[in-house]
Parts: sequence; C-alpha cells; structure tokens
Amino acid sequence: MRVESQEAEMVPVADQFGRYLIGRDIGAEIRRKFFAGDPSTWPSALNFKGVEQATESCIDEMFGTLVKAYGFETVRKINIKSAKPAVQETIEYVLEILRDPPNCSNVESVRGLLTASRRRTNATRHQSNRSGGVSRKARRN
Repeated sequence: MRVESQEAEMVPVADQFGRYLIGRDIGAEIRRKFFAGDPSTWPSALNFKGVEQATESCIDEMFGTLVKAYGFETVRKINIKSAKPAVQETIEYVLEILRDPPNCSNVESVRGLLTASRRRTNATRHQSNRSGGVSRKARRN
C-alpha cells in the first residue's frame, strides 16, 4: 500500500476501534463503517498508529470482501500509515493471499502458508535484533 500525507481522509483506527484488532467482527465493523459505499467514497488512508495487534482474520474480513467486490488493485490504493512492523506484515500477508490465493485449501497448502509466514516473522525478528533490538542473552543479564 502506498503512503501519502493526506490527513483529511485518514481514519485513526486505534482511536475508533482500539489497540487490538482481533477477530472478524472488528474487521467487519471497520469495513461497514468506512468501506460500505462506492470506492470513490472510501477514506484514502487508515492510520494504524497505536494499533498493537491486528489478526489475519480481522484484516481478511476488512479487505477480503472488498477485493472480491472491487478488485485487488482498488483495495491496494488504500494507504496504510504508521503501522507497527508486525501489523504491517499481517496486512501485507493477507493481501498477498487475497491477490494470489492458493489453488486448494488442503492440509499441505495451509502448512506451506504457515511455514512461509513463520519464516517472514523470524526474519523480521532477526533483523530487529541486528538493528539495535535487545538480544535474549542481553535481556538475561
């Protein structure tokens, strides 16, 4: 998702829905409140400042229906601002699946998706530790 500085059409997600966006109900509530009409009426940006966690089910509920109705590229135009790395990663992961869904939902496909997600999460943690994060060894001391 692209980043712009349009404050007028930006939705402060945490202020309206809380710091923890967990479950389909919250995703559906956000979608109904801000994305119910034609894409020309949608806010240009969602500000995730203060959001600590957003589950895959919440993000899928928020954007999945929109992708099916209006197409991936239309939804991709919504700007995501100030998202913590884990929240941004969850949004990108869900959008990746929405853009290119797996061919079938069998056990091996799900395992492959989860493995890829874990690799990305571990790589992000490793990068964080290398760029100034506190290592486990340092926390023990």
